[in-house]
Amino acid sequence: MSITLPVKQILKFKVPGVLALAILAGQLALTGLPTKDQPLCKLKVERPHTSTFTKERKNLDVLKLNITSECEVEQKYTILNADIQAIFENTQITAHRFNAELRTGVGKGRTEARFLNLLVNCASLESTMYLGHASGEVHLANGKVEKVSGDSEYFVSEDCKIEAK
Repeated sequence: MSITLPVKQILKFKVPGVLALAILAGQLALTGLPTKDQPLCKLKVERPHTSTFTKERKNLDVLKLNITSECEVEQKYTILNADIQAIFENTQITAHRFNAELRTGVGKGRTEARFLNLLVNCASLESTMYLGHASGEVHLANGKVEKVSGDSEYFVSEDCKIEAK
């Protein structure tokens, strides 16, 4: 004996579509829109390099580090602690630590803060491997504070040896 169900009963929904949409909208209103997990700001740390400009203009041998904090929203200012790491006798050391620096947002929409020309004098022209590193806080225009950190990703060789500080 076979059981047959009428086709109109199988396709008939118990909850109307409008009610299902209202429930979904209510849930979205209670929990809010999903937020993205990506940070609003990041640091772009350039590789440490010898400054040809300073060498040509002032006849000084210096190692230079440039850093930019880039945000998706307007920032008031960024405070950074930066340092230059070196490989010395097969060990990574902090060769130079810069004082804390503060820069205000610049550019279109004030989304960038630029830390240009962080300089340290070369003690000799001996080839050494260097990496730039920075960490700090970005104070956004909306009042929030975001922690940031970054480095230049890999060590590069420069003909400049700085005294470890």
